[in-house]
Amino acid sequence: MALLLGGCNLSGEGSTGQGTVNLSVGISKPTAGAHTNQRDVEVRIAATGGRVESAKLAYTGPSSGEIPLTPSGGVWRGALPESLSSGTYTLKAEARVGSFIKESGPVVFVFDKDKPQITILAPTSPVTLSSASLEVRVRVQDAHSGIKSVKLFAENTLLEEKLGGSGEEYVFKVNRDTLPEGTVALRVVAEDLAGNTQEATVPVEVDRTPPTVVWKAPADGAVVSGTVALEVEATDNVGVAKVEFFAGSTKLGEATSAPFTFNWDTTVYPDGSVALKARAVDAAGNFAEATLTVTVANEPKVFWLNPTPNQKVAGSVDLQVEVQALRPIDRVEFYFGPDENSMSKVPGTPTPSGNTYTLSWDVLQVQPGNYLLKVVVVDAQGSQAQATIPVEVGSAFVITTPAEGDRVGPGANRSIVAITVGINGTLPPGVSVTRVAIYINGEYQGDATSDTAGDGSQIYIYTWNTAQSSPGHDPALSGDRVITARVYYTGGDTWTNGVRVSYQP
Repeated sequence: MALLLGGCNLSGEGSTGQGTVNLSVGISKPTAGAHTNQRDVEVRIAATGGRVESAKLAYTGPSSGEIPLTPSGGVWRGALPESLSSGTYTLKAEARVGSFIKESGPVVFVFDKDKPQITILAPTSPVTLSSASLEVRVRVQDAHSGIKSVKLFAENTLLEEKLGGSGEEYVFKVNRDTLPEGTVALRVVAEDLAGNTQEATVPVEVDRTPPTVVWKAPADGAVVSGTVALEVEATDNVGVAKVEFFAGSTKLGEATSAPFTFNWDTTVYPDGSVALKARAVDAAGNFAEATLTVTVANEPKVFWLNPTPNQKVAGSVDLQVEVQALRPIDRVEFYFGPDENSMSKVPGTPTPSGNTYTLSWDVLQVQPGNYLLKVVVVDAQGSQAQATIPVEVGSAFVITTPAEGDRVGPGANRSIVAITVGINGTLPPGVSVTRVAIYINGEYQGDATSDTAGDGSQIYIYTWNTAQSSPGHDPALSGDRVITARVYYTGGDTWTNGVRVSYQP
């Protein structure tokens, strides 16, 4: 028996009782590995020594069955059922000469009668081209045979074709200048390997006519100060999408609906001439511009002198700013808070000295952390200037010895440990320390005594004998010990930082 791989042809011989029969059977349509939406099948059957009496074809896959074959034009033909579902099938043909039966080799192919699926990813709705090019992104899927090609048309004109096999997503670039003006239907046509096609449409509006724009306020040349209302009149054949306002090359803001206005804060600009520009833009990206010139009056300015941005402060700090203004200053106010929306006023009235304003800020009872400091300057005409800087508020009292991670205890040749609490920064006027209580692992040990450091600063020392048992400390057990201190001062109390040491018996 011989197997012909190309046509799945099997030949063989047998006896019918009247002589020797040679019979070969091979499926010629569909071919092995084919993807098709056609149900027609063709089988080539050759016989010597007898006449082919009947032939049939069996199919197995998502559904199974047999169909008869009839001779026509030198081959045996048949058709798979109309109800056959899409999927991968295996075919085998069988021919009979008398009592001798011969089967073909199997042919595996994909039958696919389902159209591809197209999902428009972008644009997701009718769109007006807003730039020189438009990106059309689509997802094309086919459950059975796979994608052969995806084409993009403008009406009936082919713009681009992409072959399948590059994943499910396809991206096309459409040049606006190649499209006619007006409403254009962009059509996506997908074809799978079986010849099924599907289509989806994206309507786009092509507009090349720019808007018109005319200034209404302010007048070309009215000196301006404070907040100025900028206003223009803008029209377009389709519609104005936005009007952008510029001072010099700096964009101030934009308006997206009529009346096209924007409130311009001139306090951030130096005195002198400023060129204002209004740019009207339509949905297609076409634009037109109008310009005028105004003179900005001098407004107050304020600069931080102390503290500096990101400086760490504790205890008491002098807030100090420099104010520059031609108009008399009505008031200077300081604010602090975790963010711009949660600011509290610093109590007190700043003291002026020339252009410098100073206010003492008591941060002793402020929770350590990151804050914003803001100063607001208001002149006699109500014009304002402000400046904001970030600062870090730290604890006024810190444990300076032992250091984080130090080894202590008899096993570390450090049985006696001097726990030292120092003052970070300066304390507010009239505030003094009344008591410093030392804790180990949250358990009270005793009070530290006041002393003076080598640099003349005030410190508080507690001598810890690590070999002795105390609440929170078992000298027989090794491990970490956390040292903290509670400092009592005039008007309140606070905790220091925690220092973790390693105790070794």
